Amino acid sequence: PNTPGTVSGAGTYNCGSSATLVATPATGFSFAGWYEGTTQVSTNPTYTFTVNGSRTLEARFSAIQYNITVIANPTSGGSPAAPNSAYVGQIITLSPNPNSSCYDFNNWTVSAGELISKYQLIMPAQNVTATANYTAKQYNVTLSVNNSSYGSVIGGGKYDCGSTVTITASPNPGYQFVNWSDGNTSNPRTITVTGDISLTANFVPVYTLTLDGSECWVKATPPLDDYIRDYGVYSFTYRAGTVVTVRAFNPFSFMGCRCKWTDYPFEERTVTMNSNITLVAQSFCKPPPDEPPPDDPPEDLVYLSTAVVGGGWISPSSGQYPRGATVTVSAGCYDGYTFAGLSCASQLDHNCTIVLDADYTEVEAICMQNALP
Repeated sequence: PNTPGTVSGAGTYNCGSSATLVATPATGFSFAGWYEGTTQVSTNPTYTFTVNGSRTLEARFSAIQYNITVIANPTSGGSPAAPNSAYVGQIITLSPNPNSSCYDFNNWTVSAGELISKYQLIMPAQNVTATANYTAKQYNVTLSVNNSSYGSVIGGGKYDCGSTVTITASPNPGYQFVNWSDGNTSNPRTITVTGDISLTANFVPVYTLTLDGSECWVKATPPLDDYIRDYGVYSFTYRAGTVVTVRAFNPFSFMGCRCKWTDYPFEERTVTMNSNITLVAQSFCKPPPDEPPPDDPPEDLVYLSTAVVGGGWISPSSGQYPRGATVTVSAGCYDGYTFAGLSCASQLDHNCTIVLDADYTEVEAICMQNALP
C-alpha cells in the first residue's frame, strides 16, 4: 500500500485540555513512534498529552520484512532461488534454475501471495514458501541383438532422466554373450539414463571340443597348460573361430609307447572351433622283444615280469604261473614319489587283474619323483 498507516486525534484544543492521538499501522507495517521534529516523544500508538501550545507531531511506521523459502520438487529437479526476505507489496522475481540435463521447469506454487507471471510474486504480509515444480525429461533405451537367432535382450523402453535401468542379454542354447556394442562386457548391466541410449548385444556361436583320453593323458590349450594326469573323457567349450592346440601323451613313453589321434598320426595338432569336435587319443607300443623269457618255461607254464620305474613297490614279484592263471597286481610309491600309472590298468589305479595267456607278460608301475622344493 502507498500509505503505511493512519492517524487520528488532530484538531484545535483549548489550552490546558487533554488531546489523544492514535496511530494505526497498515497491514505489513509496524508503529515506530511519535516524533516532534527529530525527537521521539512516544513509542505508544496512543499518545495522550496536555495542550499548552500548538504542536506538529508525526507518526512513523516501519515496513515488516517477511521471509521467503524456496524448495525444489523433486529435490533433484533444480536449484530454485529468490530473495531471502521482502516487504509487503514488493514484486519478487523467482528463479527456478532447472537441472536442464534432466528436468524442465513446470510452474511455481506459493503458500501465500499472488503470482502475477510465471516468475513474479507480489509479496503478501506473511512468510511465503515458494515451490518450484519440475518435470523429468524422458529418454529412450533402445536394445537390439546382432542376430535374432542368437539370443534376446530385455530392459529397453522409455525412462525418466537420471533413473537407473538394468539390461540383460540372454543367449540361446549353443551361443554365448560377448559384449555390448560400446565394448562393455557386464551382463546383466546397470546404466544411468541421461539421454537416448542405443545398444546392441553381441552373441557368437559356441562349440564343444571333446577329448577322449581313455588311453592317454590329454590337454587342450587354451585353457590348459599341462596334461590332465588321469584317464577319461573331457569337454571344453569355445567361441566360434577359436584355435585350440591339443596334445596326447603316453605316460609309458619310456617303454616305447606313444599316443596318436585316431584320425591324425601325431601327438600334437591344432583345430579351429567352427563346429562340435570329438577327438580320440589312442595308445600304441612297440612289440615285445623276440628273445624268450628267462628259463624258457614249458608250454603249461607262462612267465610274469613285474617291475617299478622310480621309487616304489609292485606285487607279486616276477615268476612263473600256470597258463590261464588270473593274477592281481598291486603297486604303490614311496614318500617323495607320485604314482603315475600301472601298465595293466585302464585308469590310474593301483591294482589290476590280468589273465596270463601269453608266454611272457610284462607289467610295470611308474612312480615319478616329486620336484625338489
